[in-house]
Amino acid sequence: MNSPTHTTPPDKRHTLRPLDLDLLTRLREKHHRQCHACSHQSLRLEFETDGVDTLIGRITPPQELCSYPNVLHGGIISLFIDEAMTCCLMGHGVLGLTGELSLRFHQSVETCQLLEIKTRVIHARRPLYQLESHLSQNGNIMVSAKAKFMQKPDQTSLT
Repeated sequence: MNSPTHTTPPDKRHTLRPLDLDLLTRLREKHHRQCHACSHQSLRLEFETDGVDTLIGRITPPQELCSYPNVLHGGIISLFIDEAMTCCLMGHGVLGLTGELSLRFHQSVETCQLLEIKTRVIHARRPLYQLESHLSQNGNIMVSAKAKFMQKPDQTSLT
């Protein structure tokens, strides 16, 4: 299966600020320091953007995160996708809390192999946001996910 082509345009009723890696880095450091995924070296995703609206996270999960030999644990996959979605919102200037996360596992994800998670906001209407992610390995979609997030109630201006 090839990388996804996004066919659902983002909802324009609430315009998000453009995806900004510098903003993501600042918010991750200031507001998300205690996050286990963001602070643990074997769980921390490294990010870049596609230059438009998609955050791309990459990591090579170590063998110690397996459930069966060479198979990445499903809970760790969920953590990676939740981290990517949370960071995608931070890159848009939103501190988000997961309300609902739905994953579809298409194939087993291997440990010790680079994986890539592409994430984007598909609907934004403050305080609610919907996101989608696709986790791929070797060019094949292994997991797809959709989620609903809400803006952190005590979020003040982040600029």
